[in-house]
Amino acid sequence: RLTWGAVKASPGYRIAATDGLSCDARCYPVQIGGHLPGVVVIPEVPEYPEFQVELVAALSLRQHLSLEDGDSLEFSTFEPLSVRAVLFDADGTLVDSVEAFRIVAEQAAAGKYRVTREAVNEALNTPGGAFWELIVPEEEENRSNVIAGLRHTAFELWDSVLNAHVTMIPGLAAVFECLTRAEISLGIVTSSDGRSLGPLREAGLLEYFDVILAAADVEHLKPHPEGLLQAAKTLGVSPEEAAYVGDTVIDVQASRAAGMASIVVLTGAGDSARLSAAGPDRIAASMSQLPKLLELG
Repeated sequence: RLTWGAVKASPGYRIAATDGLSCDARCYPVQIGGHLPGVVVIPEVPEYPEFQVELVAALSLRQHLSLEDGDSLEFSTFEPLSVRAVLFDADGTLVDSVEAFRIVAEQAAAGKYRVTREAVNEALNTPGGAFWELIVPEEEENRSNVIAGLRHTAFELWDSVLNAHVTMIPGLAAVFECLTRAEISLGIVTSSDGRSLGPLREAGLLEYFDVILAAADVEHLKPHPEGLLQAAKTLGVSPEEAAYVGDTVIDVQASRAAGMASIVVLTGAGDSARLSAAGPDRIAASMSQLPKLLELG
């Protein structure tokens, strides 16, 4: 770990002011309270107090850490992520499919039930993924049969919705090329049936991956670590030598259970506050930032 003086002496990430009312600043990614990702911001102004620290996080630190005035709070710089393999989730990470989940559910519901993006996000961030239980009222007659029917209908509709609405996350080819040039092995571990990987297959990008595991390939779905550990074993790396990239709390939980580094992207079902609370090692706005997070340039 670096001392505070060494951190301040390093360049960090510079934020340039865009108007005459603000100032330039440097920011440094840190881990707050042992698990929350955040940044230290140092404004570049004359006579800025030497030992003043401004912490920024995606959620309320006072509330999440139960802080009172006068409490001590520890933060530390991140250790570099040095990995030999990177595993990826599929939906919301490699393919933009979360809105398609809402569309197919809306079509299956056929106007009888209100389907919202919020419900989709909640289900995708909750182990078990009980989406229809969030949609169908508890007082619904024969509720379990109704839910089973909706699931079947959505499954049957998925291919047409997928073809019309699911696309690749931008910039994947450049990211995969950068990782493979650095001799990092790649894999995919998804709790879906894998149909949403079609856009990557059509673009010829699945050739970058040495292992692809879908729901049918494992006994236990995420957040159980089975799929991640199986993929790492296939790639010939230990869990500590791998990172898992996803977009939900479940992906963070699976990473932790497997003993892998956790990286989340804000392109799917998780927002920055929800994902921060889960305690990933890194948060990226988009997949294009992954090489920099792995210090590959």
